[in-house]
Amino acid sequence: MSVHINFRNSRIRMMLLCLVDIFTILMNSFLSLLIRYEGHYTWIPEEYFNSIKQYALINVLFTIAIFFILNLYRSVWTYAGVHEAALIVSACVLSTTFQALGFLMLNLIVPRSYYVIYFFLMTMTTVATRFSYRIVQIMQTKIYKSERKSVNTMVIGAGEA
Repeated sequence: MSVHINFRNSRIRMMLLCLVDIFTILMNSFLSLLIRYEGHYTWIPEEYFNSIKQYALINVLFTIAIFFILNLYRSVWTYAGVHEAALIVSACVLSTTFQALGFLMLNLIVPRSYYVIYFFLMTMTTVATRFSYRIVQIMQTKIYKSERKSVNTMVIGAGEA
Protein backbone atom coordinates (compact mmCIF):
# COMPACT_ATOMS: atom_id res chain seq x y z
CA MET A 1 0.00 0.00 0.00
CA SER A 2 1.61 3.23 -1.16
CA VAL A 3 0.77 6.69 0.04
CA HIS A 4 0.32 9.31 -2.66
CA ILE A 5 0.74 12.94 -1.63
CA ASN A 6 -1.06 15.48 -3.81
CA PHE A 7 1.28 18.49 -4.04
CA ARG A 8 -1.37 20.47 -5.91
CA ASN A 9 -3.41 20.66 -2.70
CA SER A 10 -2.87 24.12 -1.23
CA ARG A 11 -2.91 22.91 2.40
CA ILE A 12 -0.18 20.37 1.75
CA ARG A 13 1.92 22.99 -0.05
CA MET A 14 1.35 25.41 2.85
CA MET A 15 2.45 22.80 5.40
CA LEU A 16 5.53 21.93 3.33
CA LEU A 17 6.45 25.61 3.02
CA CYS A 18 6.01 25.98 6.77
CA LEU A 19 8.32 23.02 7.44
CA VAL A 20 10.90 24.39 5.01
CA ASP A 21 10.65 27.79 6.72
CA ILE A 22 11.23 26.24 10.15
CA PHE A 23 14.33 24.49 8.82
CA THR A 24 15.67 27.66 7.16
CA ILE A 25 15.00 29.80 10.25
CA LEU A 26 17.05 27.46 12.43
CA MET A 27 19.73 26.98 9.78
CA ASN A 28 20.07 30.73 9.18
CA SER A 29 20.53 31.41 12.89
CA PHE A 30 23.55 29.14 13.15
CA LEU A 31 24.84 29.94 9.68
CA SER A 32 24.87 33.66 10.56
CA LEU A 33 27.30 32.98 13.39
CA LEU A 34 29.40 30.74 11.20
CA ILE A 35 29.64 33.41 8.49
CA ARG A 36 30.40 36.07 11.11
CA TYR A 37 33.39 34.01 12.25
CA GLU A 38 34.55 33.28 8.69
CA GLY A 39 33.53 29.64 8.79
CA HIS A 40 35.66 28.75 11.81
CA TYR A 41 33.35 26.86 14.12
CA THR A 42 35.90 26.80 16.95
CA TRP A 43 36.18 30.61 17.03
CA ILE A 44 32.53 31.06 18.00
CA PRO A 45 32.11 31.73 21.75
CA GLU A 46 29.86 29.23 23.51
CA GLU A 47 27.55 31.95 24.93
CA TYR A 48 26.56 32.93 21.37
CA PHE A 49 25.50 29.36 20.63
CA ASN A 50 23.63 29.21 23.92
CA SER A 51 21.80 32.47 23.12
CA ILE A 52 20.66 31.17 19.75
CA LYS A 53 19.58 27.82 21.22
CA GLN A 54 17.60 29.52 23.98
CA TYR A 55 15.78 31.81 21.55
CA ALA A 56 15.26 29.25 18.74
CA LEU A 57 11.67 28.27 19.59
CA ILE A 58 10.57 31.87 20.12
CA ASN A 59 12.26 32.87 16.87
CA VAL A 60 10.51 30.11 14.91
CA LEU A 61 7.10 30.94 16.40
CA PHE A 62 7.38 34.69 15.80
CA THR A 63 8.71 34.28 12.26
CA ILE A 64 6.03 31.77 11.24
CA ALA A 65 3.37 34.06 12.76
CA ILE A 66 4.73 37.02 10.80
CA PHE A 67 4.72 34.96 7.61
CA PHE A 68 1.09 33.99 8.27
CA ILE A 69 0.05 37.59 9.00
CA LEU A 70 1.68 38.80 5.77
CA ASN A 71 0.01 35.96 3.81
CA LEU A 72 3.25 34.34 2.68
CA TYR A 73 1.51 30.97 2.91
CA ARG A 74 -1.58 31.97 0.94
CA SER A 75 0.00 33.58 -2.12
CA VAL A 76 -0.09 31.77 -5.43
CA TRP A 77 3.64 31.39 -5.98
CA THR A 78 3.19 30.33 -9.59
CA TYR A 79 2.41 33.98 -10.38
CA ALA A 80 4.72 35.55 -7.80
CA GLY A 81 6.13 38.94 -8.66
CA VAL A 82 7.38 42.20 -7.18
CA HIS A 83 4.53 42.46 -4.65
CA GLU A 84 5.35 39.05 -3.16
CA ALA A 85 9.07 39.88 -3.10
CA ALA A 86 8.29 43.07 -1.17
CA LEU A 87 6.19 41.06 1.29
CA ILE A 88 9.09 38.67 1.82
CA VAL A 89 11.51 41.52 2.52
CA SER A 90 8.99 43.11 4.93
CA ALA A 91 8.50 39.80 6.73
CA CYS A 92 12.26 39.30 7.08
CA VAL A 93 12.72 42.85 8.40
CA LEU A 94 10.00 42.24 11.00
CA SER A 95 11.40 38.84 11.92
CA THR A 96 14.92 40.21 12.38
CA THR A 97 13.62 43.19 14.37
CA PHE A 98 11.61 40.97 16.70
CA GLN A 99 14.61 38.69 17.08
CA ALA A 100 16.87 41.64 18.03
CA LEU A 101 14.29 42.90 20.53
CA GLY A 102 13.86 39.42 21.97
CA PHE A 103 17.59 38.97 22.44
CA LEU A 104 17.74 42.40 24.08
CA MET A 105 14.80 41.76 26.45
CA LEU A 106 16.11 38.33 27.48
CA ASN A 107 19.70 39.59 27.87
CA LEU A 108 21.00 37.13 25.28
CA ILE A 109 24.17 38.13 23.51
CA VAL A 110 25.24 37.75 19.90
CA PRO A 111 27.54 39.88 17.75
CA ARG A 112 25.96 43.01 16.27
CA SER A 113 26.75 41.83 12.76
CA TYR A 114 24.70 38.68 13.40
CA TYR A 115 21.43 40.52 12.74
CA VAL A 116 22.54 41.91 9.38
CA ILE A 117 23.81 38.52 8.23
CA TYR A 118 20.65 36.82 9.52
CA PHE A 119 18.44 39.29 7.65
CA PHE A 120 20.22 38.72 4.34
CA LEU A 121 20.25 34.94 4.76
CA MET A 122 16.59 34.91 5.77
CA THR A 123 15.60 37.04 2.80
CA MET A 124 17.63 34.97 0.32
CA THR A 125 16.37 31.60 1.57
CA THR A 126 12.75 32.76 1.75
CA VAL A 127 12.88 34.18 -1.77
CA ALA A 128 14.60 31.02 -2.99
CA THR A 129 12.01 28.70 -1.45
CA ARG A 130 9.05 30.77 -2.69
CA PHE A 131 10.29 31.42 -6.21
CA SER A 132 11.75 27.93 -6.68
CA TYR A 133 8.18 26.70 -7.25
CA ARG A 134 7.83 29.16 -10.13
CA ILE A 135 11.25 28.26 -11.56
CA VAL A 136 10.40 24.54 -11.49
CA GLN A 137 7.11 25.25 -13.27
CA ILE A 138 8.89 27.26 -15.99
CA MET A 139 11.53 24.57 -16.47
CA GLN A 140 8.91 21.82 -16.70
CA THR A 141 7.00 23.84 -19.30
CA LYS A 142 10.14 24.38 -21.38
CA ILE A 143 11.08 20.71 -21.20
CA TYR A 144 7.55 19.70 -22.19
CA LYS A 145 7.56 22.15 -25.13
CA SER A 146 10.97 20.97 -26.34
CA GLU A 147 9.80 17.33 -26.32
CA ARG A 148 6.74 18.11 -28.45
CA LYS A 149 7.21 18.19 -32.16
CA SER A 150 6.11 21.60 -33.35
CA VAL A 151 4.61 22.31 -36.75
CA ASN A 152 5.67 25.58 -38.32
CA THR A 153 2.81 27.56 -39.82
CA MET A 154 2.95 30.62 -42.06
CA VAL A 155 -0.03 32.94 -42.24
CA ILE A 156 -0.14 34.87 -45.50
CA GLY A 157 -1.84 38.22 -45.76
CA ALA A 158 -2.57 38.66 -42.06
CA GLY A 159 -1.07 42.16 -41.93
CA GLU A 160 -2.92 43.51 -44.96
CA ALA A 161 -6.49 43.26 -43.66
